[in-house]
Amino acid sequence: PVPIEAIDVRHLNLRGSRLELLQLIGQRPGLGQAICIDAARGTFVTGDVPDGVPVSELKDFVLIPATGDRTPVKAQLLGTDPEEKLTFLKVVGEHKWSQLTFTSSRGLKVGQRVCSVGLLGKQMGGAPYAGTAVIVAKLELPDEVIYVGGGDLTIGSSPVMTMDGRVVGIVGGQVPVTMRLMLRGGWVDASMMGRQATRFFIPTGEFAHVLKNIPPPGRPRKLPWLGVLSFEPIGEEMASATPGLNGRPAVMVGQVIPNTPATRAGVEQGDLIVGVGGTNLQQMPTSRLVASAFRRGIIRYTPGAKVSIKVLRGGKDITCQVTLAARPLLPNEAARYYSRPLGMAARDIVLVERYLRRAEPLKENGAVVTLAIPKSPSAIGKLVGNSVRNAIDHSLDQDHVVGRRRQVVGHGLN
Repeated sequence: PVPIEAIDVRHLNLRGSRLELLQLIGQRPGLGQAICIDAARGTFVTGDVPDGVPVSELKDFVLIPATGDRTPVKAQLLGTDPEEKLTFLKVVGEHKWSQLTFTSSRGLKVGQRVCSVGLLGKQMGGAPYAGTAVIVAKLELPDEVIYVGGGDLTIGSSPVMTMDGRVVGIVGGQVPVTMRLMLRGGWVDASMMGRQATRFFIPTGEFAHVLKNIPPPGRPRKLPWLGVLSFEPIGEEMASATPGLNGRPAVMVGQVIPNTPATRAGVEQGDLIVGVGGTNLQQMPTSRLVASAFRRGIIRYTPGAKVSIKVLRGGKDITCQVTLAARPLLPNEAARYYSRPLGMAARDIVLVERYLRRAEPLKENGAVVTLAIPKSPSAIGKLVGNSVRNAIDHSLDQDHVVGRRRQVVGHGLN
């Protein structure tokens, strides 16, 4: 077994990681762990940055070594990969690090024992601890996930190793087990991370391409985009009743946004996609997995790539030549606006929201209220006009479009 001292993981302090509340009630620190993957450049990777927080909201990264000299070291955010949700950091200044090198996960077998090393929580001083387990299943969903049993691995973002020290994966997010404890004469429910009999990890093969293309600061990787809001699975009954499909796996094109790569290439809503790049879609156990595998395959291209997509329309195969574009902003990536006086937060409307689940596209230029503090001026609707008041009064726990952004900004958003 690999001694704990040989594994160099770090205690990562993420500050300001709660988006909607950042400027309303102050910054919220977040804790996680990161792995040094390049000692010479001081590059770290972590999966503990919360999803859905814009890059502009992530500040004050500090790395605290897990062992030895625990003096905090400042770090710079390089970016987060939008596909695998891995975040890269670079140390500011000099420090001696030891790195872990991820190797191929090919050849892992059911019955093989693996181990992982992680850090205990803040209340336990962030001390390193280890876990071991046995591989019990390897599933393609279509991303490969490896399940283990007969023991426990450590917390999410921990490196996973074979017993001879090869680093072959990262522990995935886990659901804690709730245990009832007797404390001070009463029962208390406590979440116990690491108490599951079975856990899983993501093998290196699923994210090796990301490690080879670490984004430079301010230039995050862009995912490709067809301009289609959804790709629907094709059930057995529909497949058997569709002329020309002939048992081939397929996905149905959902709503197509105008003036996008799909429309320019002639792809239409209701088309059945049966092939990409001259190859039929991957045969999978279920139609939903076929759709997932198709989306995964498209993501692996780069914006600007020219891709041939074969569709079935009216019983005939048609080949469309698509030039992929960069995916537009998602809601969590939109510009944010905050106001302490109003007690609210809002963000820009993004392109997909103008079409998603709408009979007619949204044409108004406004903002979306993401937070209204109870009993604040925004919540009672006295400062931002009737359109805002009506939206907020309707429901505080949902996003709502408010009249015009400048109307809101004029009352103190900045």
